[in-house]
Amino acid sequence: MGSPETTTAATRTLDGDALRRLMLGASVLGTGGGGSFSEARAIVAALERRGLFPTLLPASALDAEALGVSTALLGGGLSHADLERLLRSTSEPPSLQGARALERYLGRRIDFVFAAELGPQNTLEAVQLAANLGVPIVDGDCAGRAMPELQQSTLSLHNIALNPYVVTSFQGDVAIVPHAASNERNEALCRALAQASGGVVALTGFTVTARTLRPALIEGTLARCIEIGACIGPQHYPAERIAARGNGRVAFRGRVTEFEIGNVGGFFRGHVRLAGTDAWAGEHYRIGIQNEFMWSWRNDRVDVCCPDLICVLDSASGVGKVTYGQGFENAIEIGEDLTVLHLPCPAVWSSEQARALFPPPPTG
Repeated sequence: MGSPETTTAATRTLDGDALRRLMLGASVLGTGGGGSFSEARAIVAALERRGLFPTLLPASALDAEALGVSTALLGGGLSHADLERLLRSTSEPPSLQGARALERYLGRRIDFVFAAELGPQNTLEAVQLAANLGVPIVDGDCAGRAMPELQQSTLSLHNIALNPYVVTSFQGDVAIVPHAASNERNEALCRALAQASGGVVALTGFTVTARTLRPALIEGTLARCIEIGACIGPQHYPAERIAARGNGRVAFRGRVTEFEIGNVGGFFRGHVRLAGTDAWAGEHYRIGIQNEFMWSWRNDRVDVCCPDLICVLDSASGVGKVTYGQGFENAIEIGEDLTVLHLPCPAVWSSEQARALFPPPPTG
């Protein structure tokens, strides 16, 4: 099975319709993580109200010395009510506060924004930052999916440091990290700050020039999300269309019999179990969670492991489900019918070195 094709878009304006499709497509490729679907919807609505529609362009269109950053929310294990409370406690996005602090620290202007990963909220957070700064967003990201830990990035594979970066909390804290011993240390530091800040912080950084970013960028992924988003909706048979587009397969269809999730070490951890329906009647499927859908077992035998994509869709609408539970939009519910897709990861994750960044499936 080959790696999925990417689609490199020509320069285009991300209007409201494109942003909604981007959000829907990122809900699939986000593999259950990448932030809150309802908060992504709120970002789209806010950009529409203000008429702020950033430009999407290929990395090749950037000047080699142009300076870029990304942004994402980092954390996990908090309820939707707690996330809503934090998000409503500030008058401007923490990413914008972080970007301004980073510009002051570096003594120069940010020229473009790129997405660190795919996911409904985190991809739209990057779009929102680009719109607020009045700069373009690059058509590509550094994961090809959502990832639970910072070091699980194509930047790590290319030995690109994530720092300097700025961590901003919703309580008003601003911390600049000029240097860390490793990207694993960056993960540990930021996870600790998130846990001390109600469960989530905004990370703005991954500071790179376009010349440095290009080899690490998985190109065309935002355009791909927009294309997938156009497939989603009742009567569109989205699972088969998405699988065919991504050189993947429909791995399972079933009804949810068990869903357990909890906060362990600053992550959402747990599992979901399905009883097979349609062609899978009489079989069972289990998916392990660490913020994202990470590993799956069909009839107790390992089926798919991260970094390959386990995409869990509502069988009727095709919208991607989230792992979080606790009142989040598109959370998994007992008794609902779901479709599981297996999409192969981008080719950059196929090497032994790359796969070593991801934990093996847990036993038991």
